Amino acid sequence: MFRLFESKSHTELYSKHCPHPTTEIVQKVMDFLNKHSPLETSESRHQCMVDVGCGNGQATELFAPYFTEVNGFDISPNQIEHASRKFSNVKYQVASSESMPFEDKSVDLLISCEAVHWLDLNAFFAECTRVLKPNGCLALIGYEPIKINPFHAMECNNTAVQQLFSNFFSACKFTPHVDHLLNHYRDIYELVNSKNKIHHNNMEQTFNWNLEDLRNALSTWSGYQTYMKDTTNALTVQHGSENVTAEMVKEQDILEIFIRRLNQVLCSSDKPDDQVEIKVSREWFVILSDKPN
Repeated sequence: MFRLFESKSHTELYSKHCPHPTTEIVQKVMDFLNKHSPLETSESRHQCMVDVGCGNGQATELFAPYFTEVNGFDISPNQIEHASRKFSNVKYQVASSESMPFEDKSVDLLISCEAVHWLDLNAFFAECTRVLKPNGCLALIGYEPIKINPFHAMECNNTAVQQLFSNFFSACKFTPHVDHLLNHYRDIYELVNSKNKIHHNNMEQTFNWNLEDLRNALSTWSGYQTYMKDTTNALTVQHGSENVTAEMVKEQDILEIFIRRLNQVLCSSDKPDDQVEIKVSREWFVILSDKPN
């Protein structure tokens, strides 16, 4: 398992600005489960659902109405500390995907939202096979990096907007694990050892944001957080920790540079960031499978 998103500051950002799966995705997952494990009545609930690498519970609680017991677990204590606790049937704990704290054949649905690409896949799939009931199902949910579409496309250079965003993305220090997201988990789909599996793709979600919203969302990216950590460490080595100022770090902050230049390209330099409107889209994808062999 590759470990990120665990520092207190990063966890706080993640809990505030991490996206939630759409209603469409939740419905696709439940339709798939109900087909393979039908309920006795429309009022019945499935027994047990597990969210692996649940983070702060951005996906976990969406499934609370459908199950008697919902369990979210994550390797990061800070993520669990920030998990939402709105439903009495939802419980969170610190645990590893390589040794799930559940009995054999006890889980109806096992999901992982925007997390499976960080895991030891062989160990993860082995645990899925162990804990899922014979008619249990697996759902692996992810989304690709956002796309920016200015509201006033005719008044600005949209090509310049996309180039700025591309430059920011390239400057971020992502690990190779992120490649799984860029190809919509197609390679992970091939690893799921099941004859009954589906790969849903291109489920678009759109938002009307401003530049402050964009800054907040991009600040949660692992590649950006790694870049800023490395930058701060380099400045410390060069100048000494007591001589490194916030201004020095900000001068090399690729997110602040990107937002400032984007504002200029959008011809909105006279407006504060929270008043500069943009349209943002995100594509979700999900792998659905019965119990892997």
